[in-house]
Amino acid sequence: MALQIKYRITALFILAAVWIFYPTCLYALIESEESVLSMYFEKDNMTITQTRYLKPVSQSAENIVVITAEEIRNLNAHTLQDVIKYVTGTFIEVAPGGIGGLFRIQGSQPQQARVLIDGITLNDLSLATITPNTISVQNIERIEIIKGPASSVWGASLGGVINIITKDAGGTKSADVTAYASYGAYNTMDDRLEARGTMNKFGYYVSAGRTASDGYSGNLPVDEKWVYAKLRYDVTNDFQIGMIGSYSNDMGQPVQPILNSDSHRAYFVLNGDYHISDEASIKASFRSMSFNNTVIPNAEGSTSNVNLDEDYGGSIIFNWNKSIHSIVVGSDYDYMRLSTNLIERGTEGFTKYAIFINDTIVLDKFAVTPGLRYDYFNVSGNFLSPSLGITYQAGRETILRLIVARGFNTPAARQTSVTMQAGPVTFLANNDLRVEKVMSYQLGAEMALLKYLWLKTTLFRHDVTDAIELIPIEANVMQATNSQKEVRQGFEFELSTIPVYNTTLSSGFTFIDARDKDTGSLVSDTPRYSIDIGVEYNDRRTFRASLKGHYAKWIINPSEYNNNYTFFDNSFIWDINASKQIYKDKYIKTELFLKGSNLFNDSQFLYANRNYNGRIVEFGVRAEF
Repeated sequence: MALQIKYRITALFILAAVWIFYPTCLYALIESEESVLSMYFEKDNMTITQTRYLKPVSQSAENIVVITAEEIRNLNAHTLQDVIKYVTGTFIEVAPGGIGGLFRIQGSQPQQARVLIDGITLNDLSLATITPNTISVQNIERIEIIKGPASSVWGASLGGVINIITKDAGGTKSADVTAYASYGAYNTMDDRLEARGTMNKFGYYVSAGRTASDGYSGNLPVDEKWVYAKLRYDVTNDFQIGMIGSYSNDMGQPVQPILNSDSHRAYFVLNGDYHISDEASIKASFRSMSFNNTVIPNAEGSTSNVNLDEDYGGSIIFNWNKSIHSIVVGSDYDYMRLSTNLIERGTEGFTKYAIFINDTIVLDKFAVTPGLRYDYFNVSGNFLSPSLGITYQAGRETILRLIVARGFNTPAARQTSVTMQAGPVTFLANNDLRVEKVMSYQLGAEMALLKYLWLKTTLFRHDVTDAIELIPIEANVMQATNSQKEVRQGFEFELSTIPVYNTTLSSGFTFIDARDKDTGSLVSDTPRYSIDIGVEYNDRRTFRASLKGHYAKWIINPSEYNNNYTFFDNSFIWDINASKQIYKDKYIKTELFLKGSNLFNDSQFLYANRNYNGRIVEFGVRAEF
């Protein structure tokens, strides 16, 4: 233990020293201020999550983060969890075993953040949550994260949205192939294969893979297999149609050793995109998704929990660009069905539909984005979500942002429709649950600082009403009610350098003050603050490496769990990644890589009922043909 502490102190000291002496080197190397912000904030970068139509990041008032395929590759990431754990303001709640986990954005609850891929909502219907370690990154082109409610565009998303944009079908030649394989401690392995190409008017992308591990403690195995395909056909230069199919199977004990889980997720999307003119276009999509999850307790005599979520729906979006306006009008419809042995009649159906409109108005140095969405949900009623965002180009290298938004979150189906028994405790369904509501305010700035630094900072306040909490009805009987009011406020701070001698330093800090409005007490089971530190080397030719550290402090009240768990005060967790190109010609490029997670084998769990180790070191190879 003393040696680990010494190593951690040494690592922190080295990074601090580099930060102190870095400016001296930078002044000698930087030619112009323009080179700074362009490394992190490119005005022509286009994102889609803010309005559901491409718009420049410079006109986006939302607190948005974009993670590219190159950044994901540099992390040697396996799953979405490997990526978002480094995002300032995003917290991973790692469960016992360290393999499964839930995430929170700016202190929101796990079920209050919406995760989408190809327009499909991945949050399950039963609990409204998603474990990010079950989502492979191989087919991801970029990830766009909005921190704070995005209900005026997406509907239920009180905490934020993680929108996964997958790789395009097609390429520059008939076939591009990438193979990936890694192996590490605890028999941890990740094998993947992808291919993409174009043949006349037809484009395709396919990928498949398997990730498996015996688990950090040797008794929490997980085995995940997946296959993905995307096809595109150019009917004319102005009209394209596409089709997407995905299937994944997750098996093992991803949460705790007393449970076995077997999950099957499949979705299908059919879409069309028609450019009416240079100023107008229309997109339509039809989708279906099924998620079959079976949880089998290891205890003798216990009953398995079988859930089948089904979602059938579609969207239509019209965009019109004229003069200073970029108007988006759209509608969503979904019919969802939950089938479970926990419901007496076996099945419960849910219907929701919505219409929305937003406009990006560019006025000289200002960009103003008003938005409005109406949602109807047959269980918890309707909701109107307005928003107003403003950006201001304060200088050549400074953007100011302000957004005010009203948002909501729908109750999970298990809370409204399922009465269930968990040990001696009965959880009653509540058909009268309403949506959780939030009024959100965020003010931010992004700028070049002292000619060699990039700075991004955001102040936020989220006033939450009708928040859902479990309350005792009588002895051993609990029910979810809209009885809580919370205010979550704080700030985010990110600071990075431009590359000097191919080396970049980065840091981030998030502080969250989440309190019960009635009592003024801190809300339990929420993050208090986090610290992120990183150093990256990339010669842009054959070698790249990074060292990243993350620390998170949580507000925990053990008495709420009847002292059944041991709660850890998380240590600074350090991860290392390195890749080296070993061969390249006009036909093939090959590289070796190293991935080390939790280098000092520290506690990284919010809670646990036994002790786990966490260090995993992997070696792998990546080949592109």
